[in-house]
Amino acid sequence: MSEGSGVEAPIRIVYRLRFESGATAEFELVLDAETLEPVEPPCSEAESRGPAWTALDQHQCAHCPLAASPGAACPAARALAPLVTRFLESSSTERVHVEVDTPERGYVKDASVQAALQSLFGLVMATSGCPHLEFLRANARFHLPFATTEETMVRVVSMHLLRQYLSYRRGGHDSIDAGGLAARYDAVSKVNRGMLARLGAIGARDGGRNALVILDAFGKMTKHEARDEFPMLAKLVR
Repeated sequence: MSEGSGVEAPIRIVYRLRFESGATAEFELVLDAETLEPVEPPCSEAESRGPAWTALDQHQCAHCPLAASPGAACPAARALAPLVTRFLESSSTERVHVEVDTPERGYVKDASVQAALQSLFGLVMATSGCPHLEFLRANARFHLPFATTEETMVRVVSMHLLRQYLSYRRGGHDSIDAGGLAARYDAVSKVNRGMLARLGAIGARDGGRNALVILDAFGKMTKHEARDEFPMLAKLVR
């Protein structure tokens, strides 16, 4: 919280990567502490439009609710553009040393490029403003780099049920259950496929594409778990 202002300081999440070649890269995501929307630095008109492949009408998802007006960009593609540009030629198996700073703690891991990008892509897409990913925005506040499938599922399901509980207390839901989560992840999977089509069209190597494939596999697993009442998580509750 800023001293004397009563306004919470922005949330900063920084990824620092060091490749075996000695090359380095750094990516910082700054989120408004209240809205969890990205706080972006000033940029030129050309930068705000992003590369041509981020245009909304380029491989636009069939279920996208946004109007493809002239100059409109896909929110998720626009947010991912700096990462895609940096890793356009990266192999998925290339090794990288990753350090992640969050407001509460730091993380260190030696990983493949696809694992590093999976973690980064998930964070950036969740806060991008894509309508179908909006429900994941709250999870960015408690970002857990390199989370396992089980860890991520616990976070996603917990946040989903908390959202339903609060809505129920406000009179918005008749019950608290996992209903709707499967449908949400079906929509997420379509976004992932649309993004894969965009990366394929620009000739991106498998580093970024495999990161999306892994994210999509998790989404499909969550969808099936929700439909089957979470057998993977049921064993954790005694």
